[in-house]
Amino acid sequence: MLTEQRFERILERLKVKKSITVAEITEDLGISESTARRDITALDKAGKLTKVFGGAVAAEHTYEMKEPTVAQKVNVRKEEKIKIAQYAADMIGDNDFLLLAGIVGDDIYCLFFSDLFLAYFASVIQQIL
Repeated sequence: MLTEQRFERILERLKVKKSITVAEITEDLGISESTARRDITALDKAGKLTKVFGGAVAAEHTYEMKEPTVAQKVNVRKEEKIKIAQYAADMIGDNDFLLLAGIVGDDIYCLFFSDLFLAYFASVIQQIL
């Protein structure tokens, strides 16, 4: 089967299903996995489809995920974070050791642990560097 024929068949399947896996392509077209991946890459570069992990989706059915920034996450559910921090602080004993690392809003937790021995490793490291 010629490359152009494979491309046509892949695009036809995408019109119907809107997504296709490498395994489906290899089975449907009787080609190797590496050939299927090369075809997907070529069609992606041509703008005919969008390459995704394990296959492809129709170009018109793509979406962009947007992850909120750390600054935005700090203010999300702030009241709940304060309640959790207070509850956690009440559970810490005099000789306990607490390590906070990589917690969004970890500054909130530190407000409640001021009387405790606290090792605070997180976003503050950026300020030190």
